[in-house]
Amino acid sequence: MSRRNAFVLALLAVPAGWGQSLPVVTGAAYTLPAPVNIAPGQILTVYVQGIGSSLTQPVQASGSTLPFFLAGISSTLQQGSNRPLGILDVRPVSTCGPSSISGSGAFPQPIANCGRLTAVTVQIPFDIVTICSLCSGITPSEYAPTTLWVTENGTDSAVIQLMALSDQVHVLTSCDTFLTAAVPPVNYTGLPCSPMVTHLDGSLVSFSSPAKTGEILVAYAVGLGNTNPALTAGQAAPSAAPTAITFNIQFNYLPNSLPARPSGNAAPLYTGATAGYVGLYQINFAAPPVPQVRRRALE
Repeated sequence: MSRRNAFVLALLAVPAGWGQSLPVVTGAAYTLPAPVNIAPGQILTVYVQGIGSSLTQPVQASGSTLPFFLAGISSTLQQGSNRPLGILDVRPVSTCGPSSISGSGAFPQPIANCGRLTAVTVQIPFDIVTICSLCSGITPSEYAPTTLWVTENGTDSAVIQLMALSDQVHVLTSCDTFLTAAVPPVNYTGLPCSPMVTHLDGSLVSFSSPAKTGEILVAYAVGLGNTNPALTAGQAAPSAAPTAITFNIQFNYLPNSLPARPSGNAAPLYTGATAGYVGLYQINFAAPPVPQVRRRALE
């Protein structure tokens, strides 16, 4: 897995621009937009209208430490006090999604009636106060609202409200913004938004390269929260560090199955930070045997 592809994430963020002359759609549903869930160390992409008009291509941070300013854009987390956030990447994106990606696949080009947003990817600090922290002596009155600001050259601020949780797991998929913006969309497994699960040699698990029973696989994710030892936001993990939270996994062989809360004691072999990367986690697990009922259905 290359360093360029390591930080794939697309989370819904609802921007609200200040001083904009045009109306802005901030959500679509039947209830008011909910705050965006985050976790300590979360890699989060927010989509903002009204900034980054001069961007013509992605601008990525270089080195192992994330800068607080990138292409004139900065971001601040407010939770009691203001804290600058390290920025991993800024890039222009089309509101028409993958259908507007150019023939070369290198950059999404606007088509008729498409809008333009700027995607800003940041890392949330590890030492934020989470809702679960309220169980450890912090009273609700001491829990400050959490907001995230995005600014360009000190003006044109946009703000979203966040909900700080102990974890907000997202397994990277082939539909995530960064991957589809960096390379042509590829359907690796024949399934929509296939998860980025690899063999130990780094090659993707797919229909043409399936997992074998008992084989050790690696799923890449973000949002698994704090680790032990603790990591520093904005800096690459110096070594593997297990998560502070114990995670379980569940294998579901039902067709078109939806995510479900794990049951039993199906524990991964390793869940923690990936050495050399900012905000990236990996989940190592053994591929289970296919149940007899499911095996007969496949024959």
